[in-house]
Amino acid sequence: VPRGGGSRSSISKRNILDKIGDLDKPPEHGGKCDVCQWIGQPVQGRCNEQCTCTTDNKWTCCRMRKEISLMSYSDVQRYIRAYLTLTTKQPHKDIYDAIVKKHERLFSQDIHKWPQFWPWHRYFILKFENLLRRIDCKVTLPYWDFTRG
Repeated sequence: VPRGGGSRSSISKRNILDKIGDLDKPPEHGGKCDVCQWIGQPVQGRCNEQCTCTTDNKWTCCRMRKEISLMSYSDVQRYIRAYLTLTTKQPHKDIYDAIVKKHERLFSQDIHKWPQFWPWHRYFILKFENLLRRIDCKVTLPYWDFTRG
């Protein structure tokens, strides 16, 4: 029985692991550029990504993470709503719990001392952000700039 005495979810462990693997792929975003003269020009994607029209009339996009103290109030609220959904509502909660357990397991194996820690951690954070973006594609994981005081 899961923590808190609740009933088991109908999602199987294999299904959760498959969903974690799916987090390597960001949610669908892009689209087609309507006007040929947009090629090479910046475009805003439907998920607030900074995009560029390419020669095959498709968008290539990148997300822009923000320093948390520079985020607008609405961006912070959007992030908090996505995080609360992720940590409390099914099926997201089961996937989130599996990611947390994986981090706990690796933490207990001193992953922070491994030489490959930094690339692994970037990958892990990307998976976490992709899960948040499945709830709200406009959310990006904020960062904290410790040099700002």
